[in-house]
Amino acid sequence: MNLAQLVYFPLISWVFFSNPNDALIFFALITSAHFFPYGWLYNTKVYYILSPLLVLLVFFVGLILNDAYLWVIPLTMFISLLILNLFLLVDYKKKSVYDI
Repeated sequence: MNLAQLVYFPLISWVFFSNPNDALIFFALITSAHFFPYGWLYNTKVYYILSPLLVLLVFFVGLILNDAYLWVIPLTMFISLLILNLFLLVDYKKKSVYDI
């Protein structure tokens, strides 16, 4: 299911060679977007909701940053993925109570 993400690596390579600073934003966008199909696979709305929100967040953070503050993009991804994991944990615990 996630092999589709491999198709994007030539795009990341092209962006890296044409403008290395934008490659970080592209990689973060692809990483954020690749979570969307997991909503179907794991039957949870967390991926359906947070994946597009993460894409928008990274996009707008990338728009407002200049080259000196590119470190904010990985920090944004780190914090966003922590939040995603917390929501997934809550969703898992909610589902596991009903499974018993």
